[in-house]
Amino acid sequence: MDMEMVEVVVLIVFLNNNNSVIGKEDL
Repeated sequence: MDMEMVEVVVLIVFLNNNNSVIGKEDL
């Protein structure tokens, strides 16, 4: 895999984790 692809995947997972945490806190 290219380093650029790895960075994109990491960003997506990082954002998804943040959204999940924020959603749980709101509930």
